[in-house]
Amino acid sequence: MRLLAAALASALLVLPTTSAVKASDETLDRTEVAKGLLAHRAVYDIALETAASSSNVQSVSGRLVFEVTGSVCEGFTVNSRFVTEIDDQDGGRRVTDLRSSTYESADADSFEFLSRTFADQRLQQEAKGSAERTADGLSVELSMPEEAKVRFDKDVLFPTEHLVSLIAAAEEDRRIVEADLYDGSEDGRKVYTTTAIIGAVSEDPVGEDDGLLAKSIGTDRHWPVNLSYFDLSKGETGELTPVYTLRFMLFENGVSRALTLDYGNFSLTGTLAELDRLPRSTCK
Repeated sequence: MRLLAAALASALLVLPTTSAVKASDETLDRTEVAKGLLAHRAVYDIALETAASSSNVQSVSGRLVFEVTGSVCEGFTVNSRFVTEIDDQDGGRRVTDLRSSTYESADADSFEFLSRTFADQRLQQEAKGSAERTADGLSVELSMPEEAKVRFDKDVLFPTEHLVSLIAAAEEDRRIVEADLYDGSEDGRKVYTTTAIIGAVSEDPVGEDDGLLAKSIGTDRHWPVNLSYFDLSKGETGELTPVYTLRFMLFENGVSRALTLDYGNFSLTGTLAELDRLPRSTCK
């Protein structure tokens, strides 16, 4: 799971005449947008929002820690850790711990990733690799769980590049953005097709603690975003169902809050509990 996961589209956020645009169609200078990204460490308290009986989920608690550092000169490093404790309806309990570290070059031409998944403190899955953008596509070299080479279309975006695309689209009042995204998921062999629905800009408070956190965020401007991730490799036809979804408030400096993570038969909320501004790298 990555922070920038997927989301359900809301018809209330889309104008009747709105049409989808590719992330690559944006005209706003992405470098200028990327310069405004805030180096920060955000901590989200995770709780169960809803659960269908078929999910067998009784309760969920946990924390998501997300840290981004770097600059448009040296590239961006993102570290995240997502720990949840899940109680099922049969009285069982399990703890999952997802850890991820990525580096994305300033020009978005290269990407490195390492992810580990633990269940009850036992390593269940590990993926490590790097991707390079070439003239004819995206070349990926994997070292874990086994050595392999994979190729994808050259128009695939990396996570920070995708985030910048969303902010740029929001600034230009674009309501729908489509993009293929590579973040090292599924042992580094998966590209997800994404659709983002972006609502109107707002400077209104998002929660009761906004007065305190707004000073740390450094800006009031934000947009509601619904981001949907689809797996086209499944060969589904007709109306597709998102693999998972994420709804959140996106601030113009890249900070997110008021998260809702929807896994289909159960959903989680993520409340921004802590936000620390980190030292910002300067260009030489």
